[in-house]
Amino acid sequence: MKHSSFSAMQLSLKNNKRERKSRFDNSPLGKTKSKLNAKIATKPIDKKELNKIASRIKSQNIYNLLKGILFFTIIAAIISSFVIFLIHTFNTH
Repeated sequence: MKHSSFSAMQLSLKNNKRERKSRFDNSPLGKTKSKLNAKIATKPIDKKELNKIASRIKSQNIYNLLKGILFFTIIAAIISSFVIFLIHTFNTH
């Protein structure tokens, strides 16, 4: 089975990443970072923080929804103006 040079390059990149990651995990900085993450994960979250996070997510969702509506409105306006232009162009009356 032949491998293209692109897949060979990807494989070598993956190996480099794996090697770099294992080197980082063995360093004292990597160990302290994983301990810190474990502490953060086990820290209880109070209700005020949870409400802040929830409101931030809600506002982000609303923002994305408004962005989507605006985008589709602009697309609809462009299409309708193009259709009106075509009607005026080919209307011979």
